[in-house]
Amino acid sequence: MRSVTPSDLAGLVGLIHAHTEYERAPRPPSTLADSLPVLLFGDEPRLHGFVAEIDDRLAGYATFSVEVSTWRGDFFLHLDCLYLDEGARGLGIGPQLVERGYALAAGLGVTELQWQTPEWNVDAIRFYDRFGATRSRKERYTLDLPAGESGRGERLGEERAEGGGAATAERRTLALGARSARDNAVDPGRHG
Repeated sequence: MRSVTPSDLAGLVGLIHAHTEYERAPRPPSTLADSLPVLLFGDEPRLHGFVAEIDDRLAGYATFSVEVSTWRGDFFLHLDCLYLDEGARGLGIGPQLVERGYALAAGLGVTELQWQTPEWNVDAIRFYDRFGATRSRKERYTLDLPAGESGRGERLGEERAEGGGAATAERRTLALGARSARDNAVDPGRHG
């Protein structure tokens, strides 16, 4: 069990592909191998990753990011992904990866860990129930935005390089507001 290193990227991408297939999710973008290094190892990493090895090959991974809870008015650690190859399940690796998250949270001064799993994944639900966490039912929504309005890392990096991003963020907000107004004009009865 250890932190992800740049030399792990090819194996990590392979595990991520296996994970999305397992969860019946869309395949990751073809740019994944290029964007992960920035997220994991950039000047201001947004993603913390840990991997498990069995016989010198990656057999599992967990990734975490610090997020904000408006309701709590505080930060929390989000367990974004936890995946083990089928042969690595039942060996105690999953709990060790979650414990890495506990240690990361403590080191960051964060006092809550959150995660989700598909409702059909009863094995994962049983696994997570053992930690004594409280479940909450919510639906998760995802909206793909056009490339110019996505706010993806490269755009955020450009804004930082331009000396902040207030003007850029304001332009994005205005553009999104205009698009929203246009959409609502087409269908004034639409509600979120």
